[in-house]
Order: sequence, then structure tokens, then C-alpha cells
Amino acid sequence: MQIFRFSYTSIPCLPHSVLAAGFFDGFHQGHRALLTEAKKQAERLGLPWGVLTFDPDPWAVFRPGEPLEHIQSLEDRERTAEALGANLFCILDFTRAFASLSPDGFHQVLKDIHVDYLVMAPAMPALCSP
Repeated sequence: MQIFRFSYTSIPCLPHSVLAAGFFDGFHQGHRALLTEAKKQAERLGLPWGVLTFDPDPWAVFRPGEPLEHIQSLEDRERTAEALGANLFCILDFTRAFASLSPDGFHQVLKDIHVDYLVMAPAMPALCSP
């Protein structure tokens, strides 16, 4: 499995791929469903597949000082993704500047990292409300 770590302002040359995006604090059943869909789409398109995750945890950026507990460390998530068959593990540095990108700016980042198909969980209004 190839591991890439980058900022949205300094993107390495990545292969065209299918990625499942999220923080993935632990690969529970819901996360695994996203990975299964990414793998399915990658097989359909003949592309490698993997994970697009963020570091640090977005909550740590927006709520500094609040205690956070994670099921797995970043290194554990890398190992789990590899064990699940992922070809790529992409770590995007999460900053306030990245979070403030417009939707078009985020889509450009996805284009720049050659994401041909993106798998994400739908937004959960109860979790996103102020």
C-alpha cells in the first residue's frame, strides 16, 4: 500500500483512483461499508482504491483543548486499511485554511489528486447542527 501525506497547497503526483473519504477514527462496520463501495467502484473502473483521511482530527482544529478519544491511531488506521486491501492511504493535512475552501476549491483538490470516484457518508444533520 502506498502512503501519501500532503497539504492541499502542495499535492504530490498520485495515481488516478477511487477513494473513500473521512476521518475514520476506527474502521467500524459503517466505515467498512464505505471501503467496500470504494473497492467495488475501483474494480468496475479498473483503478486502485484507498482511503482519504485527515490529520489532525478536524475536531481538534475547531475545538482545541477539548479532549478527544479515538478508536485507532493514524498508524493503526494505516495498518487496518492495508489489511482490508487498500492500495492507497492518503493523509490530507487538515487546517482551518483547508476547511475554508469553497466547494469548487475542494473539488479542485480532488481533481488535483486524481480522484476519479469519491465515496463519502452522507451528512448527518443531527451531528452537523450548531
